Amino acid sequence: MNDTCMVALCSQHAGMRELWQTGWMQQTMRMVTAAFLTEYLNRSWTDGAAWFHDTLVDADLAINSMMWQNAGKSGLDQWNFTLLPTSKSQDPTGAYIKQWVPELRGLAAPHIHTPWTAPAASLEAAGVELGKTYPHRIVTSDLSELRAANVMAIRAARAAAVEAGLADGRGYDMLTVPEGCTLKHDGKKMVILTKQEYRQLDGPITSTGKSIAAVAGSSSSMVDEGEEEDFEQQQQQQLTKSAKRRQKQQARNSSSSNSSKAGGKNSVRTKSGRATFKDMQ
Repeated sequence: MNDTCMVALCSQHAGMRELWQTGWMQQTMRMVTAAFLTEYLNRSWTDGAAWFHDTLVDADLAINSMMWQNAGKSGLDQWNFTLLPTSKSQDPTGAYIKQWVPELRGLAAPHIHTPWTAPAASLEAAGVELGKTYPHRIVTSDLSELRAANVMAIRAARAAAVEAGLADGRGYDMLTVPEGCTLKHDGKKMVILTKQEYRQLDGPITSTGKSIAAVAGSSSSMVDEGEEEDFEQQQQQQLTKSAKRRQKQQARNSSSSNSSKAGGKNSVRTKSGRATFKDMQ
């Protein structure tokens, strides 16, 4: 595996070059690259783990292996999302690609993520000749079909696991925790995070891991990039709401603290001026 081995999508190529040249890769690109290798190229997560361990300057065997296991849907914490390999949401202007793949700097943003879709005139103007100045992508099949095949293979494997009693009634995977690993589940089965589209063994397949219910009624079984961006906006809105709730809670806590400091009748204080847990009971 080298820096051009994963040229299917330009963002992955940029990430692999960053890793090769610096020994580091931006976190989101690590996830996009890992998902591309396992979900679209249908390669084992161990291939990616070995390459990252060899090239990362801060390689940690345990962390690297754990994260790649999760990318390969065989870890304890499956990623509950999938960023499309052609997604523009993380690099809308193409600045990241331009930095690490200078061969494509002349292409405008609409085509820099997918140069094979650019008109011949645009490629010529940018000095790009696919197959000569920049390699052809290694995947020409429909990305939706590739990922759908991967999901169906995972569902088939999970069907066998369900029959073997390795999943609970809700469809979550379960594993027996070795003794000495936890205080609660030693030697017992423990439920682990399982992506929703894997918890049910049939139904629509989404390209982003978006909730099955969210695409119910859609004429397509796949989520396109526009819907992916909507999903990311919804996620951001939820994060914003959560932050506002935390701010309100902090304000209430601060107000309550100030009230206690004011020495009101209901305040509970010790000789040191601080209420103890026992006093508050």
